[in-house]
Amino acid sequence: MAVVGEEPEPLLESVVLTKDHNVSDKQLTRLEAWPEILADVIKGMKDIPFQYGEHDCCMFGANVVLELTGVDLASKLRTYTTEKGAYKTIKKNGGTFTKMIDAIMKEHGCKPVKRAYCRRGDLVIAMVMTESGKKERALGVCLGAEAAFASDGIQTKPMTEIIRGWHCG
Repeated sequence: MAVVGEEPEPLLESVVLTKDHNVSDKQLTRLEAWPEILADVIKGMKDIPFQYGEHDCCMFGANVVLELTGVDLASKLRTYTTEKGAYKTIKKNGGTFTKMIDAIMKEHGCKPVKRAYCRRGDLVIAMVMTESGKKERALGVCLGAEAAFASDGIQTKPMTEIIRGWHCG
């Protein structure tokens, strides 16, 4: 999500793959049965209605990672229940959606990767049509050739439309 009145972020973001000494030593570790868990979680979310703070453009990806690793990437963000609250959370935690997600991923030791190197279960960002009819950035999960994003249920996009990605365990 972009904050109203801000300059838009570049659509396709470059990822610099260098040694970052500020990356946390914490690393996400996937549970042993993560492939089955991923399939079950995605299947279970297909009928969940869109809801800010629960099943939305940010929490969807965080909820999947929570199931795959036991780590809640969004623990500090689970404070909003409305679109207005979501925008306030973004502004407070980085100013833009991508900056907020970058900071969270860095804090948890998740390295940015180019879309060609995303693996199943990794988090990604793409432009999606929101429930209010706007096209905005959303956090999704790589499923292989496509990625899943929250909607009323789930919408998918081909990986060729991914702007950015992070390895998650």
